[in-house]
Amino acid sequence: MEVADYYVYVYIDPRSLEEFYYGKGRGSRKAVHLDEAGDNQKIKLISAIKAAGLSPIIKVVAAGLTEAEALLIEKTLICRMSLGCNLSLNCRHLADVRSYNVDHMLSGRINQLPVCKHVRDRLQKHVNVKRF
Repeated sequence: MEVADYYVYVYIDPRSLEEFYYGKGRGSRKAVHLDEAGDNQKIKLISAIKAAGLSPIIKVVAAGLTEAEALLIEKTLICRMSLGCNLSLNCRHLADVRSYNVDHMLSGRINQLPVCKHVRDRLQKHVNVKRF
């Protein structure tokens, strides 16, 4: 039996309250990005937030998940964010999400997933959309 100890988290810019990064993990994974080095948009935005004397808001939006459930929710939320995101992120997971039979996997189960209303609403919108 697969252990359901994964979660999905979101990073929010405290200056604009816009979501800018979704991830999945377990344990302390959600905090790892705060100390990462690099030259990608996520790191640049975290650095800018810190330079303003603030910290990103980190929220767990779904918990008690199997890895497969966490991956599906993460990919769905990344793609939904990417399609309307001010950062103009490219949705590198879009093809992967299309390869899942999301309607089959989530239909009728959304209300049973251990996620907040915000995530449940986003997932419901995704299931109701046949194509991006």
